[in-house]
Amino acid sequence: MKRSSYKVPVIGVTGIIGSGKSTVSSIFAKLGAKVFDADQVAKEITDTDQKVLAAIRADFGEAVFTSSGKLDRQKLAARAFSDPGALQALNPIVHPKVIQRLREFIAQAQTDPSTKLVVVDIPLLYEIGLESAVDAVVVVEAPEEVCIQRAHHARGWSTDEIRQRLRNQLPQQEKVKRADFVISNDGTIEALAQKCKIVFDKILKGFPKR
Repeated sequence: MKRSSYKVPVIGVTGIIGSGKSTVSSIFAKLGAKVFDADQVAKEITDTDQKVLAAIRADFGEAVFTSSGKLDRQKLAARAFSDPGALQALNPIVHPKVIQRLREFIAQAQTDPSTKLVVVDIPLLYEIGLESAVDAVVVVEAPEEVCIQRAHHARGWSTDEIRQRLRNQLPQQEKVKRADFVISNDGTIEALAQKCKIVFDKILKGFPKR
């Protein structure tokens, strides 16, 4: 762990698909954290940012848009996750905008006296090098087959689709190795909440508010 110039500590929460990182982030929110949901922000950007949509259209063509001109996320994801070149083309279009919004979110959260902790819920934290932008990283883990089942039930993706996406992420064991804190999400929601409270308190103790 390190201590940045932030008055309120900024923590990254990450994990593979289906690990439960968003559940952990929501528990942290109930404990007083302000949560930045990178996936949700990326969706908002690709819904409303005309420059981003124009760049996607230029690189991927009309095939990833509906007849009404709306971005078809399913088709775009199918292209991106089946073709490393397509993913490499997509990331520089969307990620800088997400990071810009993240910086704004952190700056605003730092001025709110009620903020105990800033949580950055982001699946690709390590993959895009954002660990250097946070004070500590919490990795949420669960057996991979359990994660695949959860993702299938929650999002309706096929096992093949999920495994394809996992291949574009850092392996779970590598994320765990690099983490400052690891939360195992392999039991009940009550057990998970207890684990989150322990980690939350440790973080606040390690990073007293300035």
